[in-house]
Amino acid sequence: MKNNSASNTFVFRHLFKSDLKAEQNIYLYSVESDQVKSIPIGNDIPISITWSQDDSSLYYAAINLNMNNDSEWKDIIKYRSDLTCTIRHIKIDNRNDMPWLTTDIVVLPFLIGELLYNPIQEKLIFSSMSFVMQNGDDFQIYSLDLKNVSSIIKWTRDQIIKTNCPTNTR
Repeated sequence: MKNNSASNTFVFRHLFKSDLKAEQNIYLYSVESDQVKSIPIGNDIPISITWSQDDSSLYYAAINLNMNNDSEWKDIIKYRSDLTCTIRHIKIDNRNDMPWLTTDIVVLPFLIGELLYNPIQEKLIFSSMSFVMQNGDDFQIYSLDLKNVSSIIKWTRDQIIKTNCPTNTR
C-alpha cells in the first residue's frame, strides 16, 4: 500500500488488531507538525487506501467482518463468497475540533484489490478481487465518478484467462 500523501505532508498506517471486534484506527503522521492523529474506523478492515489530489482527504475500501454472523460458520475453514466492500471517504480538516469526517461512498458486492484516485476526472479507479478465483469475472476494473456515485463503469469485458494467451499472431 502506498503510504505517503500527495504532497508528502502525511504518512498513514493501519495497525491491525487481532481482535476483530475491537475498534480499528488509521493513524496519520504529519511530517510538518510531527504529530500523530488517530482516526477511528470502527470494525472496518481497510484493504486498499488512496489519497486525493491534495492532503485534504483519503479514500479507503474496507470490509467489515463484524457484519458476519459468527454462528453461521460451522466449518473449520471460513469462506464466504458474498463478502461486500465499502468505499469510504475521510475528509481531513485541521482547523476543527473534529479534524475528520467519514462518509460512505458506495457498498459493492465484491472485494476491492487496488484503489486509485484520478484527480483530472475526479474518479476512483479500482479492481475487483477474490480470495478464491472461481471464474474470470473475479477480476475486473471499474471506475466510480465521485460527482455521481451511482455511476460505476466496468472497464473490462474479457475473462482473466484470456490475458494469459500468447499474443503472437503469426
